[in-house]
Amino acid sequence: IQLALDRDTWSAAAACRPEALVFHPKSTICRDISEKLGVPAILALLQPVLVPTGDFPSPIAPALPFGRWYNHASYAPALAIAPAYSAKFVRSLRRENGLAERSTSRHPLKRTDGGPLPVLHAHSPSLVPRPEDWPPNVEVTGDWP
Repeated sequence: IQLALDRDTWSAAAACRPEALVFHPKSTICRDISEKLGVPAILALLQPVLVPTGDFPSPIAPALPFGRWYNHASYAPALAIAPAYSAKFVRSLRRENGLAERSTSRHPLKRTDGGPLPVLHAHSPSLVPRPEDWPPNVEVTGDWP
């Protein structure tokens, strides 16, 4: 299913030639498509689930009383699993579309050149304020209609 989704995403992007790609993390190929098309890729999240913070733990980790270091570290499993899961699909589609093997980061919060990926969080900052320890490439935009 993932390979078909990524292939369809690549075909749609090639056909419509977008000015930017705003994508969900399950669309594992968008950073590579943006590299090929020369357009920005922007990760869009509905909840704060991937960007590490000391303010609260990852939603896939138990809430334990170990403080900020634990909260920050609790994001590591999801950030490690995502690139491992998608690696074979990404390699295959990069080859099919004339891109070399990635020589830089497969980290889900990085561009293919290793730079920081812009991240938009579409949740209300009244419900979950933007953590102060998030990097400047991460924004909370408020709810999207």
